[in-house]
Amino acid sequence: MTAPRQQTIRVSRQWLDLMARLQQRPGRVMIVGPIDSGKSTLAVWLAARLAENSTVASIDADVGQSRIGPPGSIGLRLPDGAERHYFVGDVTPATRVAAVLSGLVRAVTEAEACGVPMTIIDTTGYVDGDAALGLKVAKVELLAPLHIVAIGDSKPLRRIAAAVGDLSGVEVARVATADSITTKPPALRRQYRADRFAEALEGSNLRWIDMRGKAVQGTADAPGGDRVGLLTGFQDRRHRLVCIGLLRSIDRKGGRILVQAPEAAEGAAGVVFGDVCIGSDGRQIDENHGADRP
Repeated sequence: MTAPRQQTIRVSRQWLDLMARLQQRPGRVMIVGPIDSGKSTLAVWLAARLAENSTVASIDADVGQSRIGPPGSIGLRLPDGAERHYFVGDVTPATRVAAVLSGLVRAVTEAEACGVPMTIIDTTGYVDGDAALGLKVAKVELLAPLHIVAIGDSKPLRRIAAAVGDLSGVEVARVATADSITTKPPALRRQYRADRFAEALEGSNLRWIDMRGKAVQGTADAPGGDRVGLLTGFQDRRHRLVCIGLLRSIDRKGGRILVQAPEAAEGAAGVVFGDVCIGSDGRQIDENHGADRP
């Protein structure tokens, strides 16, 4: 994966004050906010500045606009630049809640097993509605962050802050949406996602994968037959993502699948079928699935 393009960040006094508080009490930091509120911008800036005096891991849980790893996955970047990816299988967390929570827990666990005292967790803009509230609260309960950074003052964020405010040890900090943040229309968000999928699939070829002896999760079945282009994750024995691929056909009699994927897929220990279909160019085929969602 190529490093994300650097951008000029306009830093507010609130961000500087926030950084000072985090330095005084290092630990897990979860950033929440709606779409286009500047979550990723703040996460990148905090990680860079805090790394000047400490070791910091970054976790990218924004499965629709991924910076670390391919879309549809949770990414972990360690202080030495090494990355770990955990397959979710969709570009919205709403349909794959268990995979999102599992990936987050594993990412935090791996980061702290490396002795990292500070972990910055960027989340999706999925904050509206009861289901979103339940998912955010579950993340907080499972991860037990020391700090929750809420960007903006919308009603959904107030509900989230109220729901987690009584949890012992959690400090909720509020910061305003940055003035320099540009709202991205749905078409631009889809294009970014397509570019990242295409990058992850670069150099892939059609290949048959023998499914016998592999741990298989999910299904590729659909009412009209197999879901051609279905996003498929190939995992190692520790359930880390090895690579992604796109389903082309299933040979049920022979116990194998035809996928467009890198060579690494052939040696994977496990296969996980996702919930979204992608074309060879990285564009989402079933665009109404999860449309305009974070």
